[in-house]
Amino acid sequence: MAQDIEENDADSSDADGFADSFDGEDTGNEGYHAIFEQLQHIQEAADANTAMMQNMADQSRARDEALDRREEARDRQNSLFQAQISRRLNKLESRLRRANEIGQGTTTPTQQV
Repeated sequence: MAQDIEENDADSSDADGFADSFDGEDTGNEGYHAIFEQLQHIQEAADANTAMMQNMADQSRARDEALDRREEARDRQNSLFQAQISRRLNKLESRLRRANEIGQGTTTPTQQV
């Protein structure tokens, strides 16, 4: 038990010594300090790249959603146009049938259909 406590104390003093190497004291660990700074720069660059990629993904998603909305609007417009054409064709067919009936003498122009 006493040995475990001593090992834990030794571990924490090692960690404290490592942390002290970054607080500006001249402990001979300048190499570690330089590596730590490089790691910080790498992390900052990675964070910037991640943010840029997220921004690009957001822009792409927004473009896709805008295209989907335009396509849906175009589909609705086409559907309305087709319905309008269908109504006009039905009306023309009805008039043509009526004209044929009048031409064949089965209906007079004054009779209601």
